[in-house]
Amino acid sequence: GRVEGGVDFVEAGRLFGLSGRMEAIKHLGIMYEYGLIPSEDMEGDEWDGYSSPHKPDYAKAREMYSSAWESGLDDAGYFLGLMWAYGRGVEQDFTRALEMFRQLAMKGHGQGQRYLAIFLVNGHGCPVDYERGRQWFKACERSGDYRVEELCRVEGEQIEELLEKAREKEQELQQMYGEL
Repeated sequence: GRVEGGVDFVEAGRLFGLSGRMEAIKHLGIMYEYGLIPSEDMEGDEWDGYSSPHKPDYAKAREMYSSAWESGLDDAGYFLGLMWAYGRGVEQDFTRALEMFRQLAMKGHGQGQRYLAIFLVNGHGCPVDYERGRQWFKACERSGDYRVEELCRVEGEQIEELLEKAREKEQELQQMYGEL
């Protein structure tokens, strides 16, 4: 198999698949999604290799993520949500991604909380809701997920600043024109 930096991705993929462990199945999905291993289901595996050695197999990745999600692995649901959010191998579906991130957020999944907040403040699959987005950024900040805590703190502060400016502008307009 192709060896990158001392790692044989094909052998790693084979071992992940054989393990049957859901964390390993999720990682196998990542390897398929990002073209780190060839897919036996894909003809010719022709790929320009601009960012990965093989053509991504989104269907296989989705299958791996779905299997791990259905077995209770929250991180796999996060990757499924990202596929829907960005249209990676599926039709982009903000509503479906939003629902996945909402389920994850309710379970305390930091990355799911962050994406739910992002969707809320941008109106992806839902009406824009800065206040609820800010609340989810705060929850993410306290999630214990080191991968996103600092990002959520900064993003939450940015939303708080925007809300404060909006409140100040509202007060200013009320003083100028009376009750709106």
